[in-house]
Amino acid sequence: MNKPVYILFLVILFSVVSCRKTPPWVIPQENMEEILVDVHIADVLIQEDYRTFNTVEKKEALYRAVLDKHGITKQELDTSLYWYGRNSELYIKMYEKVNKKLLDREKLISQSSPYSLALQSGDTVNIWNDKSYLTFTSSFPYNNYLYKEIVTDTAFYTNDIYELSMRISGLSAPDSSSIEPSSKVVMVFKYPNDSLFVEEKKISGNGPFVFRMETDSLIPEKIYSNLWFNIEKPDEKVFVDSISFWRIHKKKLPETDPIPDILQEE
Repeated sequence: MNKPVYILFLVILFSVVSCRKTPPWVIPQENMEEILVDVHIADVLIQEDYRTFNTVEKKEALYRAVLDKHGITKQELDTSLYWYGRNSELYIKMYEKVNKKLLDREKLISQSSPYSLALQSGDTVNIWNDKSYLTFTSSFPYNNYLYKEIVTDTAFYTNDIYELSMRISGLSAPDSSSIEPSSKVVMVFKYPNDSLFVEEKKISGNGPFVFRMETDSLIPEKIYSNLWFNIEKPDEKVFVDSISFWRIHKKKLPETDPIPDILQEE
């Protein structure tokens, strides 16, 4: 092969590989960043105002508003999330930008939301102490299990509400003949008297996952969160993003006007 033809071959090959980095059916990264910012804001609204968004239908209506704003379908979003998840370098860079945009908009959200008083007083706080996006496999280095410990302090009260939420993609349906248990989340509350309160919830599939718990008259000393995914295929990866663990003081929020549409374009 002569030199000009070889160079032309490399140019064409590089172009093909570059194109594969973002297939035409994948939402471009810049658009995905804005979509994910709005999805996170919707998550926060649902978590702050659980009295209003107290049914699956109401929560889905809010997420549909996000999709309509960006002119996409749920299938397009899920497919794009799955593709970015399988391209971990782009996935991590994208979420770093999403987190930065969320921090930049935090002040605007707190000023616009009628529930900003509760946020400012610490009534609703995200106590998750790890990355908001994780990858799970059946082997090292990711593995299919995560164990986290949270030590409480004086900001935790009796009768607090705890809500662990995340978005899951890439999880295959378990083989009907499998003897392995279902994917699940187990929460353990340890109290000063060494008593334990254990709650478990199965993960039924991909999409949003919310695990809500209410404590009693004791304040937990430590909270243990355990995520386990039933990953049977060696090359299978499960991607989890939008992870948050909200501690909510159980008290009446101030009476306000209806929630402003903070998902509108600035």
